[in-house]
Amino acid sequence: MANSVSYANAAAAYTRGATNQSLIDCLASAKVQLELNEYTPDGVNLNPIDFLAIETSKDSQNRYLFGDPRSATPPSIWGMNVVMSNSMTAGKFLMGMFSQAAMLWDREEAACEFSSSHSDFFQRNLIAVRCEERVALTVLRSAALCYGNTAVQT
Repeated sequence: MANSVSYANAAAAYTRGATNQSLIDCLASAKVQLELNEYTPDGVNLNPIDFLAIETSKDSQNRYLFGDPRSATPPSIWGMNVVMSNSMTAGKFLMGMFSQAAMLWDREEAACEFSSSHSDFFQRNLIAVRCEERVALTVLRSAALCYGNTAVQT
């Protein structure tokens, strides 16, 4: 997933359907919002703090709602992959059908160059390293993305 800030700038705003929603309810409502726009979301980007709140949710008998903590299953919710990233602000989410929403253009593959000919690098036994790649992200269908708050509103 590309930088979540790039997607969030172009995404449709999340319109909460009800108050007093849990974080899990919020993500379900966002999923429905995208499905009403004829897009089936395939992923959600969350801050690790927010996903921790989901993972540690328990029922009235103190059992985890999202499986056994000993299992090594990839993070998912409502059939969507969850990508945890510190670039997503805690209390926010980005959900979408990323395969249809955007395209990453790769103009030049990653290139790394090494040189000891800068200034006195040869004498001091130093190496200068330059790595670069030229890419651009184009959001083609902003309606396939949904960005909003995960915080419970009362």
